[in-house]
Amino acid sequence: MGDVLDSAFGAPGVLRGRDHELANIMECVGATLEGRGGVIIIEGDSGTGKTRLLEEVVRKRPDGLRVLRGWGDPDTQGVQLAPLLSAMLATEPPMVHAETMRELLNTTDARFWVLQELENILQRAAVTAPLLIALDDLQWADDLTVLALRSLGRRLSTERILWMVVSRTRGLKPAVRETILHLQEQGATVVPLPPLAPDAVGELTRDVVGAEPHDDLLAELAYAGGHPMLLKELLHGWKEEGVIAIREGTAYLAGIGLPPARLTDLIGNRLARLSPGARDLVESAALFGRSVDIGHLARLLDQPPSALLDPLMEAQEADLLDGEQEVVRFRHDLIHDVVIADWPADLCRTLRRRIADLLLESGRSASEVGPMLCEVATPGDLEAVEILRRAARELAASAPGTAATFIGRALELVPQTATDRAAIAAETTLLLWQDGQAAQAKRLAQLALNGQFDVDSEVALRLSIVRLSSQFDVTEAVRQCTAALRLEGLSDAHRAELLSMLALNLVLSGKLAQAEEFIPAALEAADTTRDWASKATALVADSVISLYDDRWQDADDRMRLARRLAEQAGVLTTSWLPEATWSHFLARGFGRPDEASAEAAAGIAAARRSNQAAALRVWMMVHASSLLEEGRLEDAQNEVYSVLGMVDDLGVGDFADFTCLYNLGRVALHRGDERQLALSVADAERMMRSEVSLTRQAGAWLAALVADADGESQRALEVLGESIASFAEKGPSFPAPSDPAEEFTRIAMRAGRPDLAELAVTAAERRADLNPAFPILRAVALHARGLMESDVSRVRKAAEILTGFARPLALASALEDVGRMSVAHDAGEAIEYFDRALAIYEQTGAHRDASRVRRRLRGLGVRRARRAVAVTLSWPELTDAEAQVVNLAATGATNKDIAQRLFLSPHTIGTHLRHAYERLNITSRIELARLYTERLTGSA
Repeated sequence: MGDVLDSAFGAPGVLRGRDHELANIMECVGATLEGRGGVIIIEGDSGTGKTRLLEEVVRKRPDGLRVLRGWGDPDTQGVQLAPLLSAMLATEPPMVHAETMRELLNTTDARFWVLQELENILQRAAVTAPLLIALDDLQWADDLTVLALRSLGRRLSTERILWMVVSRTRGLKPAVRETILHLQEQGATVVPLPPLAPDAVGELTRDVVGAEPHDDLLAELAYAGGHPMLLKELLHGWKEEGVIAIREGTAYLAGIGLPPARLTDLIGNRLARLSPGARDLVESAALFGRSVDIGHLARLLDQPPSALLDPLMEAQEADLLDGEQEVVRFRHDLIHDVVIADWPADLCRTLRRRIADLLLESGRSASEVGPMLCEVATPGDLEAVEILRRAARELAASAPGTAATFIGRALELVPQTATDRAAIAAETTLLLWQDGQAAQAKRLAQLALNGQFDVDSEVALRLSIVRLSSQFDVTEAVRQCTAALRLEGLSDAHRAELLSMLALNLVLSGKLAQAEEFIPAALEAADTTRDWASKATALVADSVISLYDDRWQDADDRMRLARRLAEQAGVLTTSWLPEATWSHFLARGFGRPDEASAEAAAGIAAARRSNQAAALRVWMMVHASSLLEEGRLEDAQNEVYSVLGMVDDLGVGDFADFTCLYNLGRVALHRGDERQLALSVADAERMMRSEVSLTRQAGAWLAALVADADGESQRALEVLGESIASFAEKGPSFPAPSDPAEEFTRIAMRAGRPDLAELAVTAAERRADLNPAFPILRAVALHARGLMESDVSRVRKAAEILTGFARPLALASALEDVGRMSVAHDAGEAIEYFDRALAIYEQTGAHRDASRVRRRLRGLGVRRARRAVAVTLSWPELTDAEAQVVNLAATGATNKDIAQRLFLSPHTIGTHLRHAYERLNITSRIELARLYTERLTGSA
């Protein structure tokens, strides 16, 4: 039978039908050498030549292209990053340190930090030499490898890195299928391998039989449907059994042909010809999966490894197994599937359960044997439950999808009456939340709540939902707290924690009156149990109420006390969220965005130190808010894009709506970004349908600002109905601490509703009168009253006060209004104030506002040129922020280096570079370095 059971990719004829596909791939390889990265996806059914095509690309690769090879395996999907790390460890010297990666994979937010580390390693490597990362059998890759491909393929698209992945087209798990679709949308080159064309079938036949095929032979080969593997199986089988005859250089079918289904019989025949020892070895190896360690196989067979050498050589000579040092693999998946199918189902399950124990005894981790246990464990197998539980803990950070599969299987195996069912769900829920997978965590916890638990277990489970929902769905957090507080037999400790979390989430949902009812009880319960963390949370809720009750000093005092208590309790800002961010919001409201930015900086640094990706994401959100207040519009926008770019890794929710998306819309208004504004309007409409008042009002304010900018002031008032009604009440009437009285007055006066403007102005003046220690409030009130009554002296006074605060856009707005009001009676003063406003708008990147002021100046006969870009090397095509990043990147700094120097995230730096590359019409750092040198020397 000779070569019949080869992988079917060895014959050169199989590639002759793939000339077009090979040429396309080699063109991409050439582009990588020139500095342009990308992604190639080779798709096809099993046996269509995918792997052979990949191998041919590797063989024909040009000099200077560094290749990393990795494979997915169905039996090792619990080993995170195995395909990619094995490829990177196989280089000389290794591109990664195994111990470092193990440490990262064991951190709480492993996925985020591992991807950051891999991005930095690959980016540095690509500077030295272009990379070809070839990953075969993606359909069997672990979750983290799939995520790395999806995420790093995008992030490193400007580097000299070509990703070439091979995948089947059918039976894909959702993560793989969605990743392939995502990569296609991002511009990946897809190379489908359809059935071979008739000409290619003829060429393959000539290669195998050594003669020109007769038409009758080619007609019989139609059985294979152009499938290379089946074609080779038929041809080799017919040759071996004498079915093909060659006369005068032509190959004829001289007997009865074999249909493709005969392949399994051929494998069975080859297995039957083996000696008993070799057959036992092959059949036992199949129990382990597609590959097996010789030592493990010897232990199962109860023989020394040396006794397996002769049987192993026999199996290899029979083309059934391939040996590679201490590991052997089946030469093709079909061989394994045929062999394992001969085992009786119950016996196979029993033996594979024994193998799982054997692997654990030999030092394999729980996550490595998890896939096998999910398949073979039976209900009531408590040992398997504990192993799967341990495996879920090992993988929750790096592969929450796999972890959820393990824990879900554990819940299926454990008896319904088991006391630890709730504990299993609660700990997994918390781990998933810390990794940012809130929706998945919530589904798992809610599924587990269908069971019957003791009070402590149920409360622990509900509290895990509350903690994650405080960021993503505060209405759900309130529901869970309320349900838990109704339970009988509640401990004092749990009551204190639940009351504080209930008060906090009622505040976040805008229900301040209800929150006030619970705060005294929460503080009393926390004092009784000396639970300072819960007391700190209750004080944060009280601080929020104080602010919205116009008692700003009380709000500040309560927040400071809460911070001291949290530190005393040892609660980190990375786990005390969203409470810890409230001091940042207060600093912004007090007119000190620079302090707010420092607060966010400390939170970001702490999140990075403790490897908490969910916390990092929250602090990046609030950091974007302070960047907006500071007038760093482009950085604010890109910080938001960075957070949204983490959606694949982490997810979004209510907190992101009234921070990120609201701020993104405001930035777009100042910059005149029409494309983003269109997206922001859609976001605003969705936010206005939320159950959470802060989210609704953020959406309403955003929609109103856009409508007013479009000249639809009446429409703006309509969407602000809820906020207008709350001007005279205690509670949030705007989505940020900054008072919007000036903005609302402007809208109301344009709409011809001075009565509504009076509501906002009166509320602003009352707020300022009650809080004289906060002059920012007086500035807002003066500006609003001045706009309503066309009183330039009030607005001028507001501008004078605002010069003492780090809120450049608010100052520029007041200066512009003074200029606008002065035009009629003092053109010189108007020009002076317009010039001051224009300078600020240009410095902050508020292009739309700057254009408006230039138009006002032209109306006075004054023309002002655009401000020149002040950077180390001039890049007229770029914004200031982009030019700053480009100058650093062109001189060799990596994204991580630049991020640390500019205090931005690597995601943000990547966004700046992608925008810069588009404007400069380049695609890589190589081209950037060349362009930089040309401009530096004046040769461009």
